Amino acid sequence: MMRRKLILTTLLIAATCAVVAVAAFVRPYWAAKYHGKGADLRGAILVRAPLASANLYEANLQGANLQGADLRRTALMRAKLNGAKLEGAKLWGANLQAANLDHAILIGADLRKTILSGAHLRDADLRDADLRDADLGGADLRDAILVGAYLQGARLRRTDLRDADLRDSALWGVDLMRANLRGANVHGAAYDLNTRWPVG
Repeated sequence: MMRRKLILTTLLIAATCAVVAVAAFVRPYWAAKYHGKGADLRGAILVRAPLASANLYEANLQGANLQGADLRRTALMRAKLNGAKLEGAKLWGANLQAANLDHAILIGADLRKTILSGAHLRDADLRDADLRDADLGGADLRDAILVGAYLQGARLRRTDLRDADLRDSALWGVDLMRANLRGANVHGAAYDLNTRWPVG
């Protein structure tokens, strides 16, 4: 009898934990997917969440876990993503204009054709990120880590890259006109005749 009670208690606790875990994901996912504009999703757990084409304009996602999330073509203009975990996230074609991504982790993220003009990416970790054809015009990338990042065809006009780490990155055809590269480390970076460097 006691053993049966113990088993039932254990199963009840396990079921409760499962429900809590599901709720912890479903509630913020539902808010992000259907009521995302200006939503408060600080610290939300949205790992591998299917959020393609969602409207997250001005949403607060500070410290949120979005690892592996599908954010393709998502509207994230002026969103707060500082400190967010976006490792391996799919952000192809997303609009992150003027978004705050300071200290965000974007290792291996797919950022092809994203709009990041005027975005804040100070101290962001973009190691091995794919930024091909992305628009980073006027973005703040001071102290950002871009080691091994793919930046072919990206637009970085007037971008602040002071003290950024661009070692072993791919800079073929990148437009860096009027960018600030003071103190940036470009050792081992690959570039070609179509790469446009700042004058002087």
